[in-house]
Amino acid sequence: MEIMKILNSRQMIYIYFAIIFVVVFFTTTSDHKEYGTFRAEEIGVVQKIINPEFYDGKLFNMESVKDNPYFNYAYMIAFVAKKFGYQQNLWELGKIFWFVEKGVSLIVVIMLCNLVFPGDRITLLIAGTFFVSFIDHEASEKSMAMPLYLFAIYYFLKERWIATAIFSAPIFYLHVGKGVWWFGTAGFALLVMFLIQRRISLKSIIIFGFTTVALASPIIYYYFLKNSSSNIDKFTIMYFYYIQQWQTSPLLALTITPLTFFNQWLTFAILCLGYISAKKAGHDHRNVLLLVMGAIGLYFVQFVFADVFSSSFVIPMQLTRAFHVVQIFGNLFMSFLLACHIRKGNYIFVSLFLFMYLTHHSYKSIFLSIILLIFYEILEKPAKDLAEKIFCRVKIDLGNLRKR
Repeated sequence: MEIMKILNSRQMIYIYFAIIFVVVFFTTTSDHKEYGTFRAEEIGVVQKIINPEFYDGKLFNMESVKDNPYFNYAYMIAFVAKKFGYQQNLWELGKIFWFVEKGVSLIVVIMLCNLVFPGDRITLLIAGTFFVSFIDHEASEKSMAMPLYLFAIYYFLKERWIATAIFSAPIFYLHVGKGVWWFGTAGFALLVMFLIQRRISLKSIIIFGFTTVALASPIIYYYFLKNSSSNIDKFTIMYFYYIQQWQTSPLLALTITPLTFFNQWLTFAILCLGYISAKKAGHDHRNVLLLVMGAIGLYFVQFVFADVFSSSFVIPMQLTRAFHVVQIFGNLFMSFLLACHIRKGNYIFVSLFLFMYLTHHSYKSIFLSIILLIFYEILEKPAKDLAEKIFCRVKIDLGNLRKR
C-alpha cells in the first residue's frame, strides 16, 4: 500500500522527469560531437576572447567584439572557462551549460504547470514529457534566456511585479529581441488589467516598467544609440524582411511557409479549447489569457507596420516572435486536454495523438496531430450524443419487434 502511494505521488513524477532528462542529455551529447554543447561559431568567438593576442584582425576584428552586447553570452562563457580551467575544453563546458540551461527551464515548466493546474498530476506528466521531448541540441544565448523568460511568466501570473521585472531585465542582456517581445506582451496585459479590468493600480505598472527598464538600461541605451545612428538603407531592411519570412512577416508566413503559419494558429486554437475546458474544471487563471492577447496584439502590430506600411523601424523588431508565449501556454493546455481524455478513458485516441506528435518531430506530423485533437475535441460530444440517440432508437425498435 505504501509502495503504491509513493508510485502515485508527485515526487515519483519528478524522479521520472529527472531520469528522462538525464537520458536525453546523454543521448544528445553522444549522437554527435557538436550536439548538447555550444555552436561551433560560438566556440570560435570565445576562443578569440580568451586569446585575443592570437588574432591580428585580418580574419577577425577584436574591436567588433569588445564591449559589444551581442557577444554577452560569449563573454560569460569565456569568464567561466577561465575561472574553472576550461579554456582548452570548451566542448565539455558547453555540455555543462546545456544541462543547466535546459534543466532549470524544465524546473520552471513544472512550476508553471503546478501554478496553472494545481494538483493535476496527469497534466504535469504530459507537459513535462512534451518539454523534454522537444529540447533542442544547442547551448545558446536563447536557451540561457529561456529559464529567465519562464520565470518572468511565472511571477507575472502570480502578480508579483518586482520579481517579474527582476527576471525580465536580464533577458535583454542575453537576447534583446526576446526581452522586447516579452516586455511588449507583459505591458499590453498590464494595460488591460489597469484600463479595462480595473484590478491593478497605476503603481503596479510603474513598478514593473521602471524596474525592468532601470535594470536593463545599459543594454537599452546601447541599442537606442545604435539605431539612432544607423545608416542602414531601405533595400537592406527589405532584404531582411524577405529573408526572415515568418519571423518578420505574417503575410510571408502564410504565403511562403504556410505550415509554420497554420501551426501557430492551430496552437492558439488548442489553447482556446483547453482554456475553456480548464475554466469549466475550475482552473481559471485569467492572466494567462491576457498574456496571450498581448502576444497576438504584437503579432498584428507586425502585420500592420511590416506587411502593410513596410516600416523600417518595425520590420527588424520581428514582433511576430512574441507568439512564443502562445506556444508555451498552448503546450500546457494541450497537455490538460489530453489529461482530460485519459480521465475519460479515451486511451486509444491519446495513444494515437502521442504517437503522431512525439515520434516524428516534423511540422507535418505536429500539424496533423493538432488538427486531430481539435476535431476530436469539437466533435466528441456531438458524436456521443448522436451515438446515444441511435442506440436509444435501435433499442426502442428492438423492443417493438419483440412485442410483435
